[in-house]
Amino acid sequence: MGTCDSEDRLRDWPQTTRKGNMCFDTDTLQSAAHFYQQALTLALCNYPNDEDFNHSIIAIILSYHNLADLNIQQGNLSDAQFNLHTAHQFILDELNKTGSDLKKMSLLRASNKTQFAIQSFNKDYSTTFLKKEKTQ
Repeated sequence: MGTCDSEDRLRDWPQTTRKGNMCFDTDTLQSAAHFYQQALTLALCNYPNDEDFNHSIIAIILSYHNLADLNIQQGNLSDAQFNLHTAHQFILDELNKTGSDLKKMSLLRASNKTQFAIQSFNKDYSTTFLKKEKTQ
């Protein structure tokens, strides 16, 4: 599991994410990081070959956002911000590549979600983040 060769990777993504969530909920953060990174790899492997394009996009966004939540829990706001921006940039890059109107609509909806996540992060953590940056 965790490679792009697996035929079961679409099925493995939710299972791997659930394992990460269970570890996150029990404060086993190193294991959560392992499972969330594995889930991201699976999500990226599914894209764009996934028959359900919307599911594929959601899996990628959720994987990056799970990693960002984990980073926040660990107090690592720089990595959290990086993961949120990486998710958003991935969507924007795909938006620029696609010629399909249906895929563009899905990607536009996704970009709204990723942009909102970035704005929420900035609102919630900008003061903390700026203070931390100044003291280093």
